[in-house]
Amino acid sequence: MKVLMAPSLPIRACDTVLMRMALLLLTFLLPQAVQAQRVEPIPGVLHVKFESHAAAMNAAIAPMLDVQQLERAFPLLDALAAKRSLPEAASGLQRLYRLTYARSVDPLRAARLVSQQPGVEYAEPWYPRRPTAMPLGPRTRPAVPDDPLFVNENYMLRMRMTDAWDMAKGEEDSTVVIAIVDGGTEWRHEDLRANVWTNSAEIEGNGIDDDGNGYIDDVHGWNFANHTADATGLPGQSYSHRHGTMVAGIAAAVSNNATGMAGTSWNAKFMPINVSCSDQDALFCHTWDGMLYAAANGADVITASFAGYEYSQGEADLMDALEQMGALVVAGAGNEGINMRLFRYYPAAHQSTLSACGTGLIADVNIFNYGYTVDVCAAARNILGTIPGNSYDTWTGTSFSVPQIAGIAALVKTAFPTFTPAQVREQLRVTADNIDRLHSPEYAGLLGRGRVNAYRAVTDTSAISVRLTDWSLSDADGNGHIAVGELIQINGTLTNMLADASGLTVEWSANSPHIIFESGRTASIGPIASGAGHAFSFSFRATADLPYKSLLFIAPRVTTATGTVVSGSDAVRLVGRDTEVATHETANLFFDMTSDGNIGYVDFGWVGQTDYPGSHGAGFWLRNNWATHEAGLLVGTSRTHVSGSVLQAPSSLTQNTDFAPTGPIEFAVGTNGLQHSRVTLSDSAGTSPIGVRITQHAIVAPHSTYQNVVLLRYDLINPAATAKEDVHVGLYFNWALEYWWDNEVGFDAQERILFTHHAGSDPELFMGTVLLTPGIPIHTRSYSWYEVNQLEYLTDFWDGLSGGMTQPGNAADNWAQLLGAGPISIAPGDTVSL
Repeated sequence: MKVLMAPSLPIRACDTVLMRMALLLLTFLLPQAVQAQRVEPIPGVLHVKFESHAAAMNAAIAPMLDVQQLERAFPLLDALAAKRSLPEAASGLQRLYRLTYARSVDPLRAARLVSQQPGVEYAEPWYPRRPTAMPLGPRTRPAVPDDPLFVNENYMLRMRMTDAWDMAKGEEDSTVVIAIVDGGTEWRHEDLRANVWTNSAEIEGNGIDDDGNGYIDDVHGWNFANHTADATGLPGQSYSHRHGTMVAGIAAAVSNNATGMAGTSWNAKFMPINVSCSDQDALFCHTWDGMLYAAANGADVITASFAGYEYSQGEADLMDALEQMGALVVAGAGNEGINMRLFRYYPAAHQSTLSACGTGLIADVNIFNYGYTVDVCAAARNILGTIPGNSYDTWTGTSFSVPQIAGIAALVKTAFPTFTPAQVREQLRVTADNIDRLHSPEYAGLLGRGRVNAYRAVTDTSAISVRLTDWSLSDADGNGHIAVGELIQINGTLTNMLADASGLTVEWSANSPHIIFESGRTASIGPIASGAGHAFSFSFRATADLPYKSLLFIAPRVTTATGTVVSGSDAVRLVGRDTEVATHETANLFFDMTSDGNIGYVDFGWVGQTDYPGSHGAGFWLRNNWATHEAGLLVGTSRTHVSGSVLQAPSSLTQNTDFAPTGPIEFAVGTNGLQHSRVTLSDSAGTSPIGVRITQHAIVAPHSTYQNVVLLRYDLINPAATAKEDVHVGLYFNWALEYWWDNEVGFDAQERILFTHHAGSDPELFMGTVLLTPGIPIHTRSYSWYEVNQLEYLTDFWDGLSGGMTQPGNAADNWAQLLGAGPISIAPGDTVSL
């Protein structure tokens, strides 16, 4: 946010120092609990959606990245469009391109460059997805029960599978198809082969694309990893191959054949599709292509036993297209055992998917992720499935909740053949059995509607489901922030997905006692037909007690006249008293100053790639290269009293928020384009506050001599009646110049500059920090990768702020740096500036 102010602030600087050094800033640390699940984007590739096909010919992009190829991401859609009219969302995907480039530029940086070009709707990296499975080892079961024994397995009984099969059976009663979009499927397995899908429009082995869909001889699916019609795994990829075969067996193993096991679908056809990466086992690179192929070739249900934290607008567009094309995606909610408030798993978190959480083998107790995005649950521990070699195994993970539910979704489609994908999803959801009573109170409403009940799902014709399908926010000043006392209005639509309903009541609630509803919190809903929407509007205010950066969930609870809840676990996600950002820009630099005391990203940089509403800001860029992860202010007086805006304990999912603004961030452009941002911070929110107020200034002269320079000034104010002694102030940075593994750090004793430079292909990339205020001792510290991961406690930061001059043992093995200044004494009511 930028707010104009008078450009008359006093600025003290030494031009000669400014002319000979580049002062820049930042750093980042992933929490260990999340770090293991993060994947790097595929290098040298972007997905770019253009406003038109003509815009794709933009000549400016090619030389900027040394573009090698620009091709349609989904050429299959052209073949479909020649045969039938495409749904709106699928038609939009015809403007999505896959761009391959040769320049040595990180995909995040390249995406930012391309997204700024005329005619580009968005550009983003290509992220692989991970299977959501935890194998128990390469063992096989020496004795596998025949079908009649297997259907009596505890988790099958809890879902009432035998009762459901009495009412509906795949293949016998319908031609429903389940697509196994996974790491390759051994579809010739003795307990799978009879149920494999056959493309009747294709002639096997003639080397001709008989049906004109762009895939030659795809009689039994497709392998996107090696571009062949053999959908089994790749040589050397035992994990992916086993994973995909497990998923296929759980959903569609041949039932009632006196062999092995029974799939939950009772013999629905399955379409095997291999989307694994060609060069990495246990990573899936081609999930988008695989899911679109499935829908285009008539799949009714798609398994997505894979996930990632990285949000993708392209994937969101694809999910909408798949639903409009008639396919329901069932996806796993993930295995970390966390409340998905901040970080959400995709594609499970997209609204059109059916998101599955995982419970234990013999009890409906959640053992994995939970949160507002969960729809239903199924067992996820020691689940029996098929594996290559005509054998069987038991694996654990939400990967295996997914195919159980996908098979039951096929039964629902069999029982209700006119149901849309959204209606199949809602039928499964609203007929599930509530399992909240088995959990502690913090799980309430965060396990979807509970454990799937297959019998109710295929028999209940009166189920009602009302979902929050869209919403928008309006506020008094129009900046989109929830400020204390400001009237906020939410407008949107509640849509009835299933049976006609009347006499409904909606009541809105917030997860914070500091949200006061003004009007419209409770309202009656008149008759609402199946498929119809009900417009709503309500308003609220935040009280002065609302904590800074509160993650708010405002949810509807829709009930019938008899008190039956018919709504979902939907919620409007907002951030109260959110971070504000002032963005500075020169020809070479583009960076944010925040109202948290950070320089660059708000929260962790990679969260900025998700749809988390509190993540915004551009980060820190040098010469159009993303240059940092995280950076910010540290202030302390002892080993037990340190406040900071960076580095939370690795087990946490958020950064430190010790500093909170006492007023809005201000931004001004003065004489000769001089940019000046200012905000006053208090560390009163910290766990061990030292009781100072700090006014943070950033000054940038975006012209010629000074365009590589950022001048930071921190005014430390002591509001107390006693002096503040032994105060140390520091800035912590984690640079990522081009590629971090080519970075080296050092300290120039003569210039007193702590610096990082790129020792690889671009040695001119240089970031330095120097203390300009004379007469104050400085302290420097560089941190190796291992040390960065151990910066958990206040004492760790204090050692860097006050530990003197610590030189790195190996200049190439360092990720982060800290420049400290002190000790400083601040008299009562006085101000000291650095």
